[in-house]
Amino acid sequence: MTRSRLPPLSGAAGAQTGADVVLADKGYTGASGATASVGTGIWHVDDVPELREAAMASREALGGFLADRDWMARVLDETHARMDELARVQRYPFPVDAQGRQLRGGLQGPDYMRRQRTRVRRLGVRILDHTPALELLTDADGVVSGARVLDRPTGETVRIQAAAVVLAAGGCAFQSKTLGCDVNTGDGALLAVEAGARLSGMEFSNAYAIAPKGTSLTSDARLRPRRRRRSGDRATGQLPDLLPVRGVLPDRRAVRRPAGDRGRSGLALA
Repeated sequence: MTRSRLPPLSGAAGAQTGADVVLADKGYTGASGATASVGTGIWHVDDVPELREAAMASREALGGFLADRDWMARVLDETHARMDELARVQRYPFPVDAQGRQLRGGLQGPDYMRRQRTRVRRLGVRILDHTPALELLTDADGVVSGARVLDRPTGETVRIQAAAVVLAAGGCAFQSKTLGCDVNTGDGALLAVEAGARLSGMEFSNAYAIAPKGTSLTSDARLRPRRRRRSGDRATGQLPDLLPVRGVLPDRRAVRRPAGDRGRSGLALA
């Protein structure tokens, strides 16, 4: 399936409630997808009624006045809480203004996703890298109760039973040629439809592209030179920490549960 900011967030949220969480990703969680490839803007507004009202009003016009105010408020509340957690718990290095206040309107994808992967692992989430979902499983009542996934390194098909399943799979932008979006193949939406879900808002889309330095799209970028090391007479770039190590995989046996026994378990598909 695809990658976005959501899989690590979904896994962390479930683990914090005490649930046994499995995160299955068709790639390597935290190292691919649009967010892991570039910087990303955040709709972060301080918890001040006047500022929130102005922010929602400005977005309403951009959306042709089709936006739902209740959902906008929920997004602003959740974003504010998540960015505060990111700063306090994960110590994300937000840039600061002249008064020393953090600017939380954007994130550098590679730094952010590396921290997210580290956090979910510390919370006890079992990450299954290179494990695409093949189909959602349903019980006798038609309720989604897990997923069938493919362990690509071994070729083994695994059934994962869960009390709750989160499709944190991003969108469908693989034909856009946008950086990091070649993996956004819409698998999550397809799995949901196959399980009986109805989609809405599919007529809306957004476009992202490479933008010149210093424009509104890149104003949050903290550009830094890559560290380099010498190998003989040849200079080579230092590989990122998030490159997957094939062969070092989690124990799949822990995700098999007796039939009908889901308990406090969750499954995030990415």
